[in-house]
Amino acid sequence: MISMVHSVGMAIRTLRSSRMRSFLTALGIIIGISAVIATTTIGTSFGDYMTGQLSGDSSNYLTVMSYERNILHDQQADRIRSVSGVKDVTAYASVNANMTYMGETQSVTIIGVKENAADVTGVRMMSGNFISDKDTSVIVIGRNVSEDSFQNEIGIRNSVIIEIKDQVTDEPVTSVFKVKGISGLEEGGGSFVMGGMDSNTSIFMPLSTLQSMHGIDYYTSIYVLLEDGTNTTAAADAVEEEMARSLGIPLRDLDDDSKSYSIPFTVFNRADVMDMISETMSTMQTFLLGIVAITLVVGSIGIMNIMLVTVTERTKEIGTLKALGYSSADVMNLFLTEAVIISFLGGIIGVILGLIVSVIVTDYLEISLTVPVSNVIYGILFAVLIGIIAGVYPAGKAAKMDPVDALRQE
Repeated sequence: MISMVHSVGMAIRTLRSSRMRSFLTALGIIIGISAVIATTTIGTSFGDYMTGQLSGDSSNYLTVMSYERNILHDQQADRIRSVSGVKDVTAYASVNANMTYMGETQSVTIIGVKENAADVTGVRMMSGNFISDKDTSVIVIGRNVSEDSFQNEIGIRNSVIIEIKDQVTDEPVTSVFKVKGISGLEEGGGSFVMGGMDSNTSIFMPLSTLQSMHGIDYYTSIYVLLEDGTNTTAAADAVEEEMARSLGIPLRDLDDDSKSYSIPFTVFNRADVMDMISETMSTMQTFLLGIVAITLVVGSIGIMNIMLVTVTERTKEIGTLKALGYSSADVMNLFLTEAVIISFLGGIIGVILGLIVSVIVTDYLEISLTVPVSNVIYGILFAVLIGIIAGVYPAGKAAKMDPVDALRQE
């Protein structure tokens, strides 16, 4: 019986003699494994990023969000402030708008905030100052907005034009704003808040100005900062009950699933946010991995078909090998080794491509890259397993050939 080293050497020489066919045979495996690595790596990296953000400054918070207009006002904010364990609250509203700078217009989301928003939410300032309650025609922009959103960098004291649609008249309202400050960190994201306040990516304007332009007198969300050591679940329940009282909603309705649709608000805590993120990421990964599984099945069928064609083309060679003393097991090992090498190399290339895609995507999203080493190993082993499964039948067919009949083939 020939040695494994001899089988590998012969298989490599055969594959090198038909490089293009070998590459095309491995293409399905390359695409499938690269997709697996990219999907799991990007998913893990994003999950770690969100966990880090929510475990930091913004871990001790609640966010009250309304499902309907005209629900949140000063009355609700004041009543939430009186709840035990609440340190401070700040109300805000967000709206889609168009912002123009040096002739270039971009669609943006504007967050109207009060003066205490920076202290309550932990928004960080790189330069300039945050919004004050006396301000009217100024904005604070995140570092990413300043540096990346427009072709020309926006700096402090630069003027921009913001257009917001009046909710009452449905007409656009336009005004000129001067940049008062730039928020964010030099590297990485700022503090993440359920309401969307990220120091690096947000655009802030005075809440009163946004309400005037948008034609509203209510808030869309209330951010709640809790005292250190406060149980967030208990605090969320207390805030939810206080909100219900302020809106005249019976407390029993809060626990009645049949009436949950009639509750016009929700209270998020950190655990809720983490659960939503985890569920969303899990659903996306399951969907993508399902597509990848189909790709790998197609790839394995491709390997099997090509190996069957190869066996047919090399019938006389198989007869010669057997005439020279190669056993059926030797011939089977030779062809099986070729299939495994194709899959193994496809797996290696797929891993490299998957990691390259992951680096590009995480760099674009400005999040740290987390590479699950176990997934890389499993990806390569899975590729080898596919090669074995796809190569068994063609290799067995080659092994069963009668050397006399094989040598007679033209």
